[in-house]
Amino acid sequence: MLQPIEFAAVVASAVYGVLLARRHDMDFVGVFSLAFIVAFGGGTLRDLFLDRHPLFWIQEDHYPVVVFAIALAAYGVRRIPDRTESILSIPDALGLGLFSIAGASAAIEAGTSYFIASLLGAVTGTFLGA
Repeated sequence: MLQPIEFAAVVASAVYGVLLARRHDMDFVGVFSLAFIVAFGGGTLRDLFLDRHPLFWIQEDHYPVVVFAIALAAYGVRRIPDRTESILSIPDALGLGLFSIAGASAAIEAGTSYFIASLLGAVTGTFLGA
């Protein structure tokens, strides 16, 4: 059950990172880098705290490919709407919620207490990254 939530969270956060990067007129390397960091940062921290190896985005190696494809598609779009601020809140909110669920679920699966799981859910959601 966790994998579909993680996948949706990665997509939502990659879209958020791409829109944010495009709003600041970054080149493709900047667009991909920001999308990658936003999509995987919190989950990487979570996995390091839980001593989970390999990291989730290395184990599910199609995730970085999806982020690359999203960055490539968005970079090809020349015009990003002026209402980016309101558009940005949608994938940001989706990513925050989905990552919090994924983070807490992964912590529970790792055998932590519910209190620690809720903290790791908050860390994963706040720092983004499945």
